[in-house]
Amino acid sequence: MLCSLRHFSASDKLATVYCGKAKDTVAELTKDRSSELSALSKQQFAALQKATFLGMTIEETVEYDNRHARIGEICREIDKFKATN
Repeated sequence: MLCSLRHFSASDKLATVYCGKAKDTVAELTKDRSSELSALSKQQFAALQKATFLGMTIEETVEYDNRHARIGEICREIDKFKATN
């Protein structure tokens, strides 16, 4: 019996797993992504606080934009794991 998770593309690690294993793997992956998301969000907050008074260098701006893009990727990835029911 296949899981009732949204479709995974061929490049996804979870493309052809079964329910029990998929749920465990998805839970672990979601936990990892949530931790990464939390760390990135804290870095974004610190960067904005600093920028309020000191501004951002070009390098800091690039890092900020890269974190912003990664946050979006993580959110889209986590959204794929929602149950279809």
